[in-house]
Amino acid sequence: MTPIDRATAALIAELRRQGEARGVVVEDNGSSAQIDGSFLVEPLVRAVIAAIREPSEAQRSRGLVALKMAVGSPDYDYAPHQNDAAEVFTDMIDALLEDGR
Repeated sequence: MTPIDRATAALIAELRRQGEARGVVVEDNGSSAQIDGSFLVEPLVRAVIAAIREPSEAQRSRGLVALKMAVGSPDYDYAPHQNDAAEVFTDMIDALLEDGR
């Protein structure tokens, strides 16, 4: 699943969760939802952000490129640090989710 797929699934899951808690009907087909009621937006946003916490391979690769540019040493083997770049991303998402709590 891509990060966008995970975010879509998380949004629908949160809509369903809130719908069940409020007795509100939520119908979906996996890519669109029909909603009969009101929902809290912040939990929806948090669900989407949490769903994209883990970077895709493309994001990991771009993070590695950014790391190379930031350090600026063309002869250094950065490949072992691809997970470090991903960890920075997940740490930033964690900090984002912790803000405002």
